[in-house]
Amino acid sequence: MTIETIEGYFRQMGWSNLFIDRSKDIILAPVGGINGSYMVTVRLSEDGECIHLCIPNYLTARGKHVPKLLAVLMAEHYRIKLGRFGYDPRDGEIDCEIIIPLEDGELTF
Repeated sequence: MTIETIEGYFRQMGWSNLFIDRSKDIILAPVGGINGSYMVTVRLSEDGECIHLCIPNYLTARGKHVPKLLAVLMAEHYRIKLGRFGYDPRDGEIDCEIIIPLEDGELTF
């Protein structure tokens, strides 16, 4: 898989406001959602055999409700089939990530 192939898929879906860093095999794509705007980060690893789709700073968890929020995220993490949540205890950042291992396969549009 190449970053150019993924860029082509985004363009076929009508996404034109992309930032592409070809030297790092990264695409940044701004998206809007019910709860605000986010930046989707798409990157390749393992020589294009693995795709990472991540929304950094999806939520921020601080204060007395952090344990409850993390329990809800863990329950959701258990329920969903694809994806995971990450928590950085230093600043409370919660991200959401999907990793697609392609190995020798292809991702098609």
